[in-house]
Amino acid sequence: MNTIYDQLNPEQRLAVDTIDGPLLVLAGPGTGKTQLLSARAMKILEETDTPPNAILCLTFTENGAENMRDRLSRFIGEEAYKVAIHTYHGFAQTIISQFPDFFADKNLQTIIDPITQYQLIDQIKSSMASNNILAKIDNRDIIATIGECKNALLGPNDLRQIARFNQAELDRINPLIHDLTKDVKQFRFKFDQGMELYQQLAEILAPTTQSPLPQIQPISFHPHRELLQALDQATASGKLTELTAWRKKFLPKDNHQRYGLTDNLNFYRLTHLADAMEQYQAKVKSAGLYDFNDMILEVIDTIETCDELRFNLQEKYLYIMLDEYQDTNRAQSKLIELLADAPVHEGRPNIMAVGDDDQAIFAFQGADYSNMLNFYQRYRDTQLINLSRNYRSAQAILDFSTNLAEQISDRLTNLIDNNSVQKKLLSANSQLPAPDIRRLDFETTTAEYKYLTDSISDLLKQGVNPNEIAVLSARHHTLEACTPFLLKQAIPVHYERSQNVLDNPGIQAMLKIAELVNALARQRAHNHLAFEVLSYDLWDLNTTDVWQLSWQTGRDQSCLEVIINQPQFTAMRRPALWLLALANQISRLSLEASFDALVGNLSLKVKDDGQELELTSPLKAHFQNQSDEALFEFSLCLNLLRERFLSFAQNYAQPKLTPTELLVELANLHQTINQPISFTNPYRNNQQAVNLMTAFKAKGLEFQYVFLLETNNNEWGSAKSGHSKLALPDNLRFIRHEKTSVDEQLRLLFVAVSRAKTNLYLLSSTKTNQQKPIKRLAFLAEVETETGDFIANTIPAPFNQIQAQTVEVTSADIELELLDNFHDWKNRHFDSALKFPQLLEPRLKNFRLSPTSFNSYLNLEYGGPADFFLSQILRFPGPFDLRPTYGSLVHAVLDHAQKTTDFQVEHIMDFFRQKLADLHLTTTDRQTVLNWGESSLPLFLEQRQELFNSNNKVETEVRIGTPPAVLDGALLGGAVDRIEFDESTKTITLVDYKTGKSHDRLNLGDSSLYGYITQLYFYKIMLEASAKYLDWRITGWRLEFISPTPDGRINYLAGDFDIVTEQRTKQLISAVWKRVMTCDFSVPDLPKSLTGRKQFEEMLLGESADNSWF
Repeated sequence: MNTIYDQLNPEQRLAVDTIDGPLLVLAGPGTGKTQLLSARAMKILEETDTPPNAILCLTFTENGAENMRDRLSRFIGEEAYKVAIHTYHGFAQTIISQFPDFFADKNLQTIIDPITQYQLIDQIKSSMASNNILAKIDNRDIIATIGECKNALLGPNDLRQIARFNQAELDRINPLIHDLTKDVKQFRFKFDQGMELYQQLAEILAPTTQSPLPQIQPISFHPHRELLQALDQATASGKLTELTAWRKKFLPKDNHQRYGLTDNLNFYRLTHLADAMEQYQAKVKSAGLYDFNDMILEVIDTIETCDELRFNLQEKYLYIMLDEYQDTNRAQSKLIELLADAPVHEGRPNIMAVGDDDQAIFAFQGADYSNMLNFYQRYRDTQLINLSRNYRSAQAILDFSTNLAEQISDRLTNLIDNNSVQKKLLSANSQLPAPDIRRLDFETTTAEYKYLTDSISDLLKQGVNPNEIAVLSARHHTLEACTPFLLKQAIPVHYERSQNVLDNPGIQAMLKIAELVNALARQRAHNHLAFEVLSYDLWDLNTTDVWQLSWQTGRDQSCLEVIINQPQFTAMRRPALWLLALANQISRLSLEASFDALVGNLSLKVKDDGQELELTSPLKAHFQNQSDEALFEFSLCLNLLRERFLSFAQNYAQPKLTPTELLVELANLHQTINQPISFTNPYRNNQQAVNLMTAFKAKGLEFQYVFLLETNNNEWGSAKSGHSKLALPDNLRFIRHEKTSVDEQLRLLFVAVSRAKTNLYLLSSTKTNQQKPIKRLAFLAEVETETGDFIANTIPAPFNQIQAQTVEVTSADIELELLDNFHDWKNRHFDSALKFPQLLEPRLKNFRLSPTSFNSYLNLEYGGPADFFLSQILRFPGPFDLRPTYGSLVHAVLDHAQKTTDFQVEHIMDFFRQKLADLHLTTTDRQTVLNWGESSLPLFLEQRQELFNSNNKVETEVRIGTPPAVLDGALLGGAVDRIEFDESTKTITLVDYKTGKSHDRLNLGDSSLYGYITQLYFYKIMLEASAKYLDWRITGWRLEFISPTPDGRINYLAGDFDIVTEQRTKQLISAVWKRVMTCDFSVPDLPKSLTGRKQFEEMLLGESADNSWF
């Protein structure tokens, strides 16, 4: 012990010596906390008669617990294995197993899986009243909120208490606000008047009532606090700006046009949530299930309610040591509080918590660093020790880290009352070489990644151990983008990341084959699946053969039957026979056999022209010929999916499903609930490898060389928000991590920077590959000097100069950044289009650009040019969709309504039902279409009856195509729903019926409306180019929405065409036509959104990205 003790610095020794009473140790990065924990355990064992199993050490990961035990075993030998070292959940499990009698009624048998959780919420929602606010909330949001309540130690009755308390407060406060503001029409005042009114509001909002729960503030607490802050700011500035912003946030008008705190809905929302939570917990318990957090919560509940268990545990564990305490959540903190609350301690238990609030980066997982402050304040005379001597990094890197940490507003040192703790880190390692910090700018991310690769390659050539090099980022997508650059240079890489089995390309191909087998077995439409499956490079088929198959398959034919019956498709015969055979046999195969057949472990016997063939799935053989990484990942995913599939099939209550239907159902359920089948891919192509990881993963590690990627605002400074649709009252929002705060972003950067020993390189691009400027990272305080250079003031001199780097980037480098490690099946067709354009000439010669195909080419949200090529040129059918079928039916009905001489709504609905009966639909689909029509058409026909009774001339279903309209060589065709003629002005209005969502205003930020307007301009241009209406001017347009609003209103939008948009649309039509005729179906690297579409349009027009034309 003496040798180890002698190696400790004075602060570490003090922490080791302080074995009695409460102790909080602030341990910054590299300050030797792990050695401290081990040495303290030795001290307790040597200087007291405490047995090893009376020392409890808790940490967060199994790896951390194992490391602690290994280090301790080096100090004290086998006794280390008697010390109780656990994770928090492992400790809870230990209590349950050691004291089973106390948990006999808990029925904790099996951890609940996410699918079962989702289905239980479905069961609960099925019995909800129609006015229950939760009825329309996504199951995932309900499950997540129940979990958040549990972690905050709030049960159903607590939620009901909060709801009643909040409502009582609102009933007290709002009448006072109503009375104060009854003569206020608008909040527009002179400064003194405004200040007086807001000060009166502050008096009204001042909390006066005690909350029924200690962790819950009154509903007026946050509005009152922010109002006081706004008043201070107004006093300082002499302006009411901040007060106006406060009023807009907290004091809207209610339905009676009165100002007040509006939180009434949350009363019902909370009570409904309490009911759902109560039912959920009852169902979980009755099924013998529990979720991950229940283990700790049940232990807490039992300790609180059972004196005997509490006394046993408090007597058993005489010394408690807590590692990484800043990462504890409320439940974990409560568990420790109960263990340390023995009366014999008189408020001073023998407990030590070690942590660093500057490294509290897991708030999104429920961690609450304020537990450190609560720990310090909870016990009597808690000793506080700050470890500031760093044995990892050079002083310049520590100064940089400190400059970042000092920007954190809610830092623990700012909150502790004596304010005596200064957390400036000091380097205590004199053996370190001179530091090198560089802040480097690049023109694009491609240049950045190329420089990174070249720099690491140079370091390796100099003999640097790859394990001492780390590439860190805030997000995985950046690491994934740079990986191809490193692999191309044969740089050994270790990149461990959590992935989803269902995202693996081999698994996706397997599931799509299973979908096709299901459609064949059930005799459903399957061509859309077959063309995709046959396009996979698994089969080694020519894509041009797939084209010919598509063109020769009739509307009602099976493309697989075409293959079997036509000799020209010989190469496809064996795949078709295997698919048909598997579909025929699938209902007779076991779960294991069906899985093996899909993978390629089981052959199927098939008779073909009198011969017996043995046919096998090519999936397994295909991946055996791929890279070691691809084969390793695919094998890992297969094993996990098989295990999950067999478990799912055993518990899923749908006995009539075939094995492949069960497999697809499993995948669909996981995708519906957005729940991955996760695995960690520990890819390492060499034992000596460069480490790629996020800053989260790097916590606790150290490297000589650290490269930080994309040190700009987009990567390290942008807030990430949650997306829960289940709103919480203001005084309960603390249980949810709704948005990444600035402090959290600073802490993550602090962790990343403090991983470096001596060499730290901060790389960033100033523009995207599309030449859009990227905002600089505010935390680095980067400013331009008088000479035009930039410096980063947060980085200590002389390292703060930002160095602009010039890197030569080739087209091959740009393609490398966009590289997909696996060849997408669609890309095979695009490649062939470039190689064999002559095969497409007959299709292009007869092609007519329609409004639908025009929008398809431009709409990047749904594939853009790629989807256009597959659907419009190759004529691959899409998956069956009822919406177009319903739309065509509605158009036929409205055409009939226009032409009938007997306009009666019921007669027209009879026509609708008759036309529906003629369609080949399943019973379920037919009923769905019937419900859509009966809930929409009668309302439309009644409220828009004047459309059909007008004396003006009207034409419906006006088709152009034979001959086509011609615009600068582009052949246009399509059908206009309705044309209205005004004889007096010789003008035309174009009308388009829409069966989708109703709109009551023209919002061109909505992608659907944007597409609708584009279609209308296309119709105008097409009709005018056809010369069909030469004597008429097309001046106006109207969108008629068939579906009603929730309150039963039928909407329409109308407007006039303008020449600017018309000319722009004409140019776009010409640009798209030119691309199509030259087989250019490349998809630009732009956002898959309306913004991306507009950028694509500007790119096609050769103009700057200025979308002000509407």
